[in-house]
Amino acid sequence: MARLVAAFGTSHSTMLFSPLENWLKLFDHIDVKSPIVDFEGAPQPFEAMVRRRPPDAAERLSPARIRAGFAATAAGMNRLEAEMAAARLDALVIVGDDQREIFKDACRPAIAIYCGDSIRNAAAPSPLPEDWYYRDQTRRLEDGEDVYYPCDAPLGNHLIQG
Repeated sequence: MARLVAAFGTSHSTMLFSPLENWLKLFDHIDVKSPIVDFEGAPQPFEAMVRRRPPDAAERLSPARIRAGFAATAAGMNRLEAEMAAARLDALVIVGDDQREIFKDACRPAIAIYCGDSIRNAAAPSPLPEDWYYRDQTRRLEDGEDVYYPCDAPLGNHLIQG
């Protein structure tokens, strides 16, 4: 039915949509609210993790290092876009995790395969959120109205059957 011609990978993070000036603000106000698990698997408050930071943490978070990380990320995303376009794909299979967008805690499958004819990407809220972090998250959404992207339902069903 199909032939694998390319594979691509990237993390997914609001940082991929954030301009440099927002990288420089850091994400502490979000990190404080997020559940954090240490390397032993134990839940930890943000403040406890700050106390355990490595001695070179300030250097790792210097404006110069943040700018270099931003430049490398932007270059990587540009390369990803160019290589995906050059591959001239007939279909793109996206593998990702659901962070309570579709499935909630009561029913979260280990694997789910979508097999519809189209999939909706929602419109960004109007007005946009005040907080820069939440506003940056809306950059993955559509301007004005929902957009429905075509899907290859037979391919989705083939993957489910297989």
